[in-house]
Amino acid sequence: MKKTVFLATTAMLGTLMAASTGFAATYTDNTATTDAKVAFEAPKENPDKPVTPGTDPENPDTPDQPGNNGNDSKALLKLVWATDFDFGSHTISSKQESYAAQQLKTKMGNYIPAYTEVSDKRAVQSGWHLAVKQDTDFTGSNNNVLKGASLKLVDPTVSELAGGATSTIAHQANTVSKQNSTVMDAKAGTMPGNYFASFAGSADASAHTDNGVSLDVPANAALADTYKTTLTWTLTNAPEA
Repeated sequence: MKKTVFLATTAMLGTLMAASTGFAATYTDNTATTDAKVAFEAPKENPDKPVTPGTDPENPDTPDQPGNNGNDSKALLKLVWATDFDFGSHTISSKQESYAAQQLKTKMGNYIPAYTEVSDKRAVQSGWHLAVKQDTDFTGSNNNVLKGASLKLVDPTVSELAGGATSTIAHQANTVSKQNSTVMDAKAGTMPGNYFASFAGSADASAHTDNGVSLDVPANAALADTYKTTLTWTLTNAPEA
């Protein structure tokens, strides 16, 4: 019998005038809720400076996303981590724009791309499947919808913590929609291990962003508001049929 576990993420879009919204991930044995955000404001005579990432994390080699501590359950198959997507703060544009997600910062001061992590400690080597979908449109206060906004993930780089083989794991790029689409699909015979899907694209070293995760917004679509959506990541204990 196929078993499914879920991880939900939230995407947000907010004004510079709004109060800062921190990340607040919650985890049970096999679920988590995480945040992603991007901000806009009305145009000014002078352009805004790039938004910088947050503060240092408490633990070394862990992403700087306060409130998101990952899944520390003892389940043999679990979704360990999914990144909160922060698309920064921007002036409303009269052109179509693509906004790159901010990179994650470690305690040592390194910046890394957004990623997801699956841990499989089972002995059966039966494979597993990780999918993602967007639950709702980007929606702001007063139920304003960010029409036409499109969240995209590049084809991730897949690796295993101990350097194990990844040839049995299929992966693909995604324009995240309201239907599940594959992030990683581990075929039968995949060895136990910790597997990472890193969404690394082109990085901007000065702004600490990486377009491996991007948000496309049509011209004049945004109001000076905070927009949110929820992403659900689903881990199943068998590969896709």
